Amino acid sequence: MSDEIETAVATYTAELLAEAELGRAELAELEDHLRTLIAELRAQGMPAAQAVTEAAHRLGQPRAIAREHARVRSVFGARIGRARAWSVVALMVPMVVFGAMNVAHTTSIALVDLAAAVVLVIAMAARLTWARPIMLGGIAFWTCAEALFFVSFPGAMAWWVVLHAGLLAFLVPWRRGEITGAGMSLALAVWAFGAATFAMGFQLSTLEGHVFLAPGAVVAVITAFVATLGALLRARWAALASLVAAGGLAVACAQLAMLTMRMSAAAPELFRDVTLALVGSGALAAAIAAVLVWRTTHSRLGSLRALVQ
Repeated sequence: MSDEIETAVATYTAELLAEAELGRAELAELEDHLRTLIAELRAQGMPAAQAVTEAAHRLGQPRAIAREHARVRSVFGARIGRARAWSVVALMVPMVVFGAMNVAHTTSIALVDLAAAVVLVIAMAARLTWARPIMLGGIAFWTCAEALFFVSFPGAMAWWVVLHAGLLAFLVPWRRGEITGAGMSLALAVWAFGAATFAMGFQLSTLEGHVFLAPGAVVAVITAFVATLGALLRARWAALASLVAAGGLAVACAQLAMLTMRMSAAAPELFRDVTLALVGSGALAAAIAAVLVWRTTHSRLGSLRALVQ
């Protein structure tokens, strides 16, 4: 293919990126369609310059493609239906109220979670597409954690597990393609954040009586939070933050594995094994999120464009 055509294709894809938040796979598919159309028109004897213009016209102008892309789904996935969105809001309200009622007896991380929950309820009511994967990652992790507490400790609140499971049923994709790779990177980063906060709930007591949090979990909480923000902004630096979170969670898992858990759980060994599995899953989630962020973003610094979708 001539340099003239290569330059035209590069210009077209650059305009697409400027107009729409497209993933690598979507961009490659559009570029492939453009090249195929150009080749077909050239085979019919059309001059190169005219073939490029005609192929671009048939495929669609970048601004028109961007509008259609935003209408069908955003960079994070399809817009959730109104019934599902309001069902999620209705189930989230009791959780937010419960958290607000206990705000005087909570930790700083729990305060961050409460503030995030309020923002997410508002975003879900507005059906902003980034709210769903964030809530999916957090609710999925804590459904597993709450189920573990319910099974392990008699007297645990059964309705709390049911509430989480109900939310999860509305948030999970019912059809293929509802959540994109960028959306999954958000969900996985939040899963990692949940695993880090879960790990921080376990304290280590020494013979001298000192009590401190696992350093790996502390690092993971901070970097997983940063990675979530970066993935939301569609910034490539989020991949690095997510990798650091994966390392922190791996260290936290190793630290917890060396401890003897003195708890009145119904099955202490099972509780210990599942706890380590949950923390370890956070490390895996953060590592996968790093790969997805790197593959689905183009901007180094990110932008606020995706927040309004």
